[in-house]
Parts: sequence; structure tokens; C-alpha cells
Amino acid sequence: MRKVLRFAIILFAAIVSLILYLVLTTQGKQKDELNFHANLNKSITLISSDFLNEGQMPLDVSDNGVNHSPQLSWDTLPAGTRSLAIMVTDYDAPAPYLHMFTASHWVLYNIPVKVHGLDKGISADKLKEIGITVGKNYAGAHVYTGPKPPLGVHTYYFRIYALDFDHLYLTNDNRDELYKAMLGHVVGYGELVGKF
Repeated sequence: MRKVLRFAIILFAAIVSLILYLVLTTQGKQKDELNFHANLNKSITLISSDFLNEGQMPLDVSDNGVNHSPQLSWDTLPAGTRSLAIMVTDYDAPAPYLHMFTASHWVLYNIPVKVHGLDKGISADKLKEIGITVGKNYAGAHVYTGPKPPLGVHTYYFRIYALDFDHLYLTNDNRDELYKAMLGHVVGYGELVGKF
């Protein structure tokens, strides 16, 4: 009986330690990214016909609905822009009061400067056809995956980055690698925030 109790205590302590580690790591990453964005030139206006900034995202752009990517468009790009990237990020996983993971819902890069918007529900094949590289989302798939929060209302950051290089080749085309590759190369950015 004592062995079982001792094992249960050790297991509980290990689980609590893991949760604390994940929370602190995610909070640190989020703080670093917020500081990074605060120092960028917010010169691009990113909008969607599907929801307003800080507004509720519709069901059809969520994984609870049709899972269509929302329509996006942006205005004039800053001087020196040679390509664009877009990332959609949720820092609230699994819950807004328990930040344990950063979930990446869409990763796009090598977007040509001649592109000024994306149609609603645009497919990965169509994106590739117009020269856009689709990176891996949190599930490891090269597609848009809409919101499906397990707990509470989450905040989703749609961010567009104007970059000073033409093309990027990533060995592991996920959000973290794209983020690192962009450091020091962002000449402007824009942000659209949705809730779901």
C-alpha cells in the first residue's frame, strides 16, 4: 500500500513539474514574440471580409465547421519587400488560463509581392500553383487548420511579414524554423486578431 502511495505521489509530482515547465516555456516564448513584434514596423494593414480585428471568427473558418481558411487581403508593402510570409498562431492552448503550447494553424512563405490577398478556402494546391510555399501546421500537415479550442475562447494571431529576401528554403518547414529564418529580415508586418 505504501509503495502504491509513494508511486502516486511521485507520478503526481512529475505531472505537475511537466505542466509548470510547459507553462513557463510557452509564456517565455510568447513574451519574446510579443517583444519582437513590438519592435517591428507595423506598416501593413491586414484585413479579412470574414471577421473584424479582435472580432469573433465565423464557424466556417473553424475546424468545428467547414474549416475554410478566411479571406485575407493587405495593402501597400513597404520599400525593400521581396517576398511575404503569413503565420496564424494560437498561444492559448489548451486554455486561455493555462498556456502550455503554441499552436500553429497556418504557415505560408515565399509569397510573391504581386499577391495582395488570398481567397476564402484557398487550397494548398492552389497556393502552390501561385508560387506560395505551405509549411507544416501544429499537426504536421501542409494545410490550414482552423480553430477548435478544447477549453475557453482562444485568440488567433494572423500575421503577415514583408521580408527582404526573394525565396526561402527550409529543411523542416514548420513555424519555429520560419520564425528563426525571418529574424533580421522583416521590413514590415501587419496583424489581424480573431477570437473563437
